[in-house]
Amino acid sequence: MTGQPDVAPAGPPLPWRQGIGVRLLLVLLLLSVGFVGLSAMHDHRTEREAARAALRECSQSLARHGAMVCPGLLAANDLPALEAYVDGLVRTEPAVVFASVMRIADGKVVAARARDPVEDLTVSSVDQPILAGQTGERIGTLRLGISPQPMQRALRGQTWALLLRSGLAVLLIVASFWIALRHLLLRPLWRLGAAAQRLGNGDLEAPVGNFGASELGQLGRTLEAMRAKLRQDHRSLAGQNDRLLGLDRLKSQFLANTSHEMRTPLTGILGGAEVLLEAAGPEHAEVAAAVHRYGEQLLDLVDRLLDLAKLESGNLLVELRRCRPAATCWCTARKAAARGWS
Repeated sequence: MTGQPDVAPAGPPLPWRQGIGVRLLLVLLLLSVGFVGLSAMHDHRTEREAARAALRECSQSLARHGAMVCPGLLAANDLPALEAYVDGLVRTEPAVVFASVMRIADGKVVAARARDPVEDLTVSSVDQPILAGQTGERIGTLRLGISPQPMQRALRGQTWALLLRSGLAVLLIVASFWIALRHLLLRPLWRLGAAAQRLGNGDLEAPVGNFGASELGQLGRTLEAMRAKLRQDHRSLAGQNDRLLGLDRLKSQFLANTSHEMRTPLTGILGGAEVLLEAAGPEHAEVAAAVHRYGEQLLDLVDRLLDLAKLESGNLLVELRRCRPAATCWCTARKAAARGWS
């Protein structure tokens, strides 16, 4: 009872993929990536709609402005000025891929400018009538070709920049979460696991330690109270075991001393019984035989008690001798019959 209890050995350490910290980190990472992806999609859709509206408004504004500039130049048949104007529109406005001015009187395009090459299939045209200033008569048409590609390139750049910033923010959040998780949860759990393993291995002297006022701290205090209770019970059991061992030694010593003291007078009694058995008459022979028989039984019992005491003290010597099994069995049966065993 004084030895340490046998406990099952601790299992191998968990793979890092099965750790609670890695799982929580993976959940946070998936939630963050999902939130960033949904937010980026929503922002991209919103920005795209806003950019389309802004592009429509910008194209209409350019067309209205051109319709205000071109009437005088068209009425004066100032073709170089018209060419310069449409050329400036194409060169200065990224969304304008071509611009032309058509005269209504003869249906002739008097000024045109296109960005080479024009391969965008999504180009949409905006036609704005050119009206004479005094009469309000339509004298021409200003046609602008508007491409959404510059807007789309700018929007893609903004989306990638947003994703990059969001990714960096997610990495920063995940790293901060991992540091906080290791400090607040994982390290206390590792320490609690080590303390529980020490208790399982029978080490009741090392204290569990302080884990703060959190739930882990409450668990640590419960584990420390269990350790103190186990240590107290172990010491109490060890003291009782020592007392029981002492009493057992006293019992063995008492049996050995008593048996030894009884063996000497029993030997004398058996000798006297043998003398009486030889000298007694027929009327006393049966009584003398009974005294001798019972004395031998009592002496055999004392010898057995002495052998038991030697066995408990570790001093019993076993001697190997050759024997005949039949004779040994006959002798044992004779002794059993003499004692009345059936």
